[in-house]
Amino acid sequence: MNKIFIAFLFSNLSFLQCSYIFEPVIEEVSPVKIFEDAWQVADENYPFFTFKNIDWDVIYQKYYLKAKNTQGDEILIVLHNMLGELKDGHIWFYTNGGKRIKPFYSPRTLKDRKAFSLLVVQKYFDKKLSFAGGKRFFYGILSNNIGYIYISTFKNDRTEWYIDFKNIISRLKNTDGIIIDVRNNEGGSDIVTHYVISFFLQQPIKSPVWVDSQGNKSPEYWINPNKRIKYLKNIVVLQNGTSFSAAEEFVNIMKELPSVTTVGDTTAGGSGAPEDFRIDGGFIIHIPTKALLRYNGEYFENTGISPDI
Repeated sequence: MNKIFIAFLFSNLSFLQCSYIFEPVIEEVSPVKIFEDAWQVADENYPFFTFKNIDWDVIYQKYYLKAKNTQGDEILIVLHNMLGELKDGHIWFYTNGGKRIKPFYSPRTLKDRKAFSLLVVQKYFDKKLSFAGGKRFFYGILSNNIGYIYISTFKNDRTEWYIDFKNIISRLKNTDGIIIDVRNNEGGSDIVTHYVISFFLQQPIKSPVWVDSQGNKSPEYWINPNKRIKYLKNIVVLQNGTSFSAAEEFVNIMKELPSVTTVGDTTAGGSGAPEDFRIDGGFIIHIPTKALLRYNGEYFENTGISPDI
């Protein structure tokens, strides 16, 4: 398989917003060594083998000879397909040239990725939606005095995010209810997620449990109500198949509040906490090391979280 064919093969996946123009593999590192290192990273850290009924040793045997017979950047195909066996939207790897390759997208994410548009949402408002937090969220008030907040991400890369969100809740405090929209929100930080949730708590709530690959559970952690502002009226959370990762944690916790109703479609089903592992050849493997559980102790990896309505 030559490089032209490889580039052509993956260019057909460009709609997944992932670059597949590969850099040559460092020749001093054998493809087998790269393959085995990547396999071992998953073997030692991935928390969903039992839940997904995956025999990782069988996967090793399936791809070992393919790795042994590769030349140059053909090893990228082997890594793509091997890691793709895990069917996990939190898994990708970086080549030594810095290109990200993501083997799997949730079918619900692909179905819903174009199902949401702020332009459509805007049509329900008499005034133009305001934005804040570096356009991380948009907000407004409907004619029936219901507030609306669209949260596009839970990433914590902007300090003003926290201040702006607090100010928005203050501006919406006299509404009769709030719609919180996390459709097409692909996640971020649980610190940000918990911060947002704190505004809607009457009393502390225990955070869901994380479990690592050895079955060890995370220490008990509580989310406390915001000390300055509380919004305790009815809330509707809008979700869809592109609500992923930290956005699903948000849905998971908000569903426990008596004032909250979730509406929409089942979330993507990405419940892992990923970390980066550097291996030989200049590769970085991005893979979950912990699994978040529902409050009833069940996994929602791949299955997602269904709405109330």
